[in-house]
Amino acid sequence: MSQVFSHDGGNTWEKPITLEVGKVAPDLVLMSNGVLACSYGRPASCIMFSIDGGKTWCSHHVVSDRVGFNYTSIREISPGRLLYVHDAPKMNAVYIDVERSK
Repeated sequence: MSQVFSHDGGNTWEKPITLEVGKVAPDLVLMSNGVLACSYGRPASCIMFSIDGGKTWCSHHVVSDRVGFNYTSIREISPGRLLYVHDAPKMNAVYIDVERSK
């Protein structure tokens, strides 16, 4: 999984930065507290957080290490609370409370 940045509306792009190796189907949510959350799968169901708009990802967590397709999705359902849905080994959902630290 890689990310790239553009500072001119997509006319030019910076060099890709590798975030994680071998991950699938990232889902991004900019939360109301300014935290950028990214869920992703394989080989586990994971989530990571950024407080600087995605320039750095300071906090990586395994939500489930169960093996399956490990597709994920996240939505902010109330301020600071994510609903994290994943399919390993079957459809599951958990709440994740996110507090922005300084």
